Amino acid sequence: MNVPSTTLKELQEIEGCLASLRQGLASIVDNRSVSLPSPDLSALEDRLSVIERFFEWKGKIQPQRMRELAFLVLKDIYRLLEKFVKEGREIPHVEKMNGGKIVSPFLGKAAAELGPVITFSADHMTLFIKICKDMAHLWSDEEVLATLEKKGFALHVDRDELKNLFVEKKYGQLVRIGSGTPPRIGKNATLQYAFHLYSPEPEWNREEDDRQNEEIFKIVKIGQAVIRKVPATVGECGRDLLGNEIPGIRGLDVDVPKIPHCEYDPKNLKVYASVQGIAYRDRDQIILVPAHIEKRDLVGSADNLKKRTAIAIEGDVKEDCVIESASAVAIDGIVESAAIKANDFVMAQNGIEGKNRARISSEREVRSRFIHQADVQAKDRIVTYGAIIHSTVSAKHIYAFGKNGQLIGGKIQAWDDVRANVIGSDVGVETLIELGNELPTLQEEKVRLKTEIEQKQEQLKPLMEKQKKLLEVKKKTGTLLPSYREEYNRIQSIAVKIKDALTVLQSKLDQVRRDLQYSKECVRSVRVFHTVYPGTIICISEKSLKVKSTLGPTIFRLEKGRIITEPYPSMNP
Repeated sequence: MNVPSTTLKELQEIEGCLASLRQGLASIVDNRSVSLPSPDLSALEDRLSVIERFFEWKGKIQPQRMRELAFLVLKDIYRLLEKFVKEGREIPHVEKMNGGKIVSPFLGKAAAELGPVITFSADHMTLFIKICKDMAHLWSDEEVLATLEKKGFALHVDRDELKNLFVEKKYGQLVRIGSGTPPRIGKNATLQYAFHLYSPEPEWNREEDDRQNEEIFKIVKIGQAVIRKVPATVGECGRDLLGNEIPGIRGLDVDVPKIPHCEYDPKNLKVYASVQGIAYRDRDQIILVPAHIEKRDLVGSADNLKKRTAIAIEGDVKEDCVIESASAVAIDGIVESAAIKANDFVMAQNGIEGKNRARISSEREVRSRFIHQADVQAKDRIVTYGAIIHSTVSAKHIYAFGKNGQLIGGKIQAWDDVRANVIGSDVGVETLIELGNELPTLQEEKVRLKTEIEQKQEQLKPLMEKQKKLLEVKKKTGTLLPSYREEYNRIQSIAVKIKDALTVLQSKLDQVRRDLQYSKECVRSVRVFHTVYPGTIICISEKSLKVKSTLGPTIFRLEKGRIITEPYPSMNP
């Protein structure tokens, strides 16, 4: 039978312990100079007989059980000899120590061969030992370490803990003195984006230099890489206290986002654009939309554009040019005194230099490097990565990012949230910030839509009555005359158009109701992260406050019918 090497090693240690005990006891029993009463000699001879039986049981009892029994025999012999010494017997090579303990070379050797009680945690990753309180003096930390080295545990032993066990005399209890090597966790999977796009969320503590390589949007070609995934790796293997290898742990995976108008390689590690278009960030997602691309400047009415798709312009948009899109509009150059209208985002990579004639409108969001002398409106947000200067801007939320995120002059109208690094200028330019003025407009819009819906419903009633009568005629006669059939089809066509219009109007009314609810419940505030200069006027829900002295980081909000100011607690909202 093949016996595992670890088991053979353990059996050899047990045999070494028993051999030392047998040799030591035999030397006492056979020593004629030793005068022991017959009962004492018989007791020692009984122990020798037990040891001899152990050698006969070799291979018939599990090593762990053999070790436990051998330890009990060692403990029993120690206590028997200790009793003899306390009773005044003189036994060769057995000496009495201070405190009543005894010491003997053969007991020490047997203890060293057997070693202390060793226990593992269930996963074999933590090593505990227990030193018998009565025989603790037979071991030292160095002797225990030598025993553990023989067993192959030296690399896992905490020597300070082992030494501390003896210093603090933690005898008779399991003490943790070492552990296996845990497996390491590999690197997490990462997504590498082919281009750096501005985050649309505020990061007010970032320096302008951090953004120098970022873009508001990117014009992409078919087949251009968008995302590359670097898979997670497996960490280094560990080993338990028995030397068994523990597989390394793979790092966390990350899902490759599903982006419309993109293709994925078979391993789902690379993402490519499947259309020519524009890529930008919307909240935490990359958006890619097909676009009509103009690789030139647009100048004057001759270059006006109106498209159902998104529009991307690689040059500037200059005087008197009108651009309209049912999707997004992205200008890689500068927008001058032009008119731009989009149902989705309007993005000006290098800013809007409006010359007091630019008109920009978005049903969603406007993003620009800066805005100067322009009229800009958005249903959701206006976000700049620089200043808004001498302009009229209106949106739910208005943010001016970065070190140059300033609001200087003009009128800033928001529903509930304005954030900027600086408001006003050191020369006292009047800068008007208004929050909450949308409520009357929303209420008027609600009344208008309800009236229009009622009018459409009134238009529909007579048509439905006529249609009902024609259906009754058909039911009686089984058919309709050609003139009646033509009239029925005409009514049906008009009714469908009215119903479609009602659906659109009802959707708009529902949105206005949601906006009204939001407007009534929102907390309105102006947050300034660096400086507010005199000349700044803050208006919140018809209450106003004129700043008369320079302020540091400040938040303005409405409380109990008046505008209050508080120091802004953090540069990162």
